[in-house]
Amino acid sequence: MLKNNATLEDAKAALSVYDKMIASLKKQISELENAITNTPKDATAEQLLGLKIALKGANSKLESYNKTLSDISNIREIQRLKTLKFLI
Repeated sequence: MLKNNATLEDAKAALSVYDKMIASLKKQISELENAITNTPKDATAEQLLGLKIALKGANSKLESYNKTLSDISNIREIQRLKTLKFLI
């Protein structure tokens, strides 16, 4: 039972870290979107392309973080169920 509790605590800590990483990444994405929206009319194609590439990379990273967060949540739920089963 102690091992399951430790695993649950580890999962909670990991979820907290990923929540913070996702919040930070969402802020960066918002800033990139604003930069693209507010790009000066005389911006070069290279500048626009650079912003779009950065945005695509940030969105890809966000998808990856969300999948990892989902995986951690699933592990946490499995461990919680194992702990409950042990207690019954």
